[in-house]
Order: sequence, then C-alpha cells, then structure tokens
Amino acid sequence: MNTKDQYNGKITEPLFREIYNMYFNRVVAFCLVYTKDISLAEDIAQQAFIKLWEKREEVVIEVTPLKYLFTLSKNILIDHFRRENKRSEIYVNIGASALESESQEDEDRMQRKYRQVSKVIDELPDKCQEVLKLHKYEGLTHIEIAEVLGISVKTVESQMRIAYKRIREVLGEQFMNMFLLFRKVFCHS
Repeated sequence: MNTKDQYNGKITEPLFREIYNMYFNRVVAFCLVYTKDISLAEDIAQQAFIKLWEKREEVVIEVTPLKYLFTLSKNILIDHFRRENKRSEIYVNIGASALESESQEDEDRMQRKYRQVSKVIDELPDKCQEVLKLHKYEGLTHIEIAEVLGISVKTVESQMRIAYKRIREVLGEQFMNMFLLFRKVFCHS
C-alpha cells in the first residue's frame, strides 16, 4: 500500500475505499491543525477525497497516497481561507461603508433638526427666547428666572407655554428630541 507504483493510473472503487478507510482520519487531523474546527476539517478532507475520486481515471500519484491527499487538502484549505478572507474583507468594507453612511445620515439628520430648532427659537418673541434659554441652557427654575428677569412666575410660565406650543406646532413628533439640541443651539446663539 505504501509503494507509489500501485497508484499510477486508474484508481478502482475497491482501491479508493481502502485509501479512504486508511487515511480519512489522518487527513481530517491534518486539516484540523489549520482550521481548529472539526466540522470544517472533515468537510475539507471530504472534498480532498471527492477530488481524488473525480480524477481517479487520470491521476498519477508520484508520492504516497497520504502525501497526495495532504497536498489536495492543503490546496483546498488555501482556497477556503482566501475565500473567507475575501468575504471577511468584503463584510468589513460593507460594514464600514454602512456605518459611515449611517453615521453621515445621522449627522445630516441632526443638522436638519438643529436648523429647525434654531429657526423656531429665532422666530420666538424675545422674552420667550430669553426665558427658554435661562430654563434649558442655564437650568434655572421658573422662580429663579422670575427673579433674574424681574417678572412674575406666572409670566415665566406663560412664556414657556408659548415657546413650547410654538415648538410643538413646528416640530410635531420631534418635539421631545429637540430638547437634546437645546444646549447646542444655545451654545451657538
């Protein structure tokens, strides 16, 4: 079985079975060293035996059948890892592009919201703008705003109500999200 002359020419079905039974586990073990995955190692070994069977009519094995199968397996492994690396590279590139695109879309969306909020706030009466800024940016309570501006708490509440109502009318569903933008809007105003 170890002489290379036995395998020159056609590999018969009984000879193939003998080679398979004798070497399959060793080819799997060889592949396992590289794959670290028993299922993948078995698949690659199986592919090597399939290739041997498909070429049984013309194959000339100039080394031992085991070395020949190791060479077949090694080539299948190389192809597998090339495909996986290419696939991984593609996935990484697609993922990076998607994230970049999504990030850009998020940034664009935030810029649009920022402009909307800025526009709405700029269109508010001066007193509403001032009250809103003190409340949202400075974090003052209605009582503190009343003290700072020398107006009543009821006037502060009224100005806040006017501001919120106007912002709700313009921004609708986005009303709650606009609170996230207040600091940015007021930092730049």
